[in-house]
Amino acid sequence: MKDIKFLTLCVLAVSLSFASCKKEILQDSNNEGKALKGKHVTSQDSLETLYMMQSNLELLLADRIISKSNGFVLDISKQEAVELEIPDDLYQRYQDKVSELNKSIITK
Repeated sequence: MKDIKFLTLCVLAVSLSFASCKKEILQDSNNEGKALKGKHVTSQDSLETLYMMQSNLELLLADRIISKSNGFVLDISKQEAVELEIPDDLYQRYQDKVSELNKSIITK
C-alpha cells in the first residue's frame, strides 16, 4: 500500500512539474511574440518619422537650426537649400526666425 501511495505521489509531482514547465514555456513564447511585435511597431514608427523628417521641408529646416557659442544659426547654405528644392521664401522665413531667436536671447 505504501508503494502505491508513493508511486501516486511521484507521478503527481512529475505531472505538476511538467505542467508548470509547459505553462512557463508558453508564457515565455507569448512574451517573446509581444516583444517582437513591439520592435516591429517601433521600427515602423521610426521609418515613418525618418520619412517625415526627410520629406517635410519645414522639419528639415527646423532640424538644421543649431546652437553655437554666439547664438543660433541655420546650418544650411542658400545653395544647399536650392539643391534640396527648398523654396526661397521658406528658407528666408527660417533665416528670419533664427534672427528673431537670437534677438530674443540677447534682450533677456
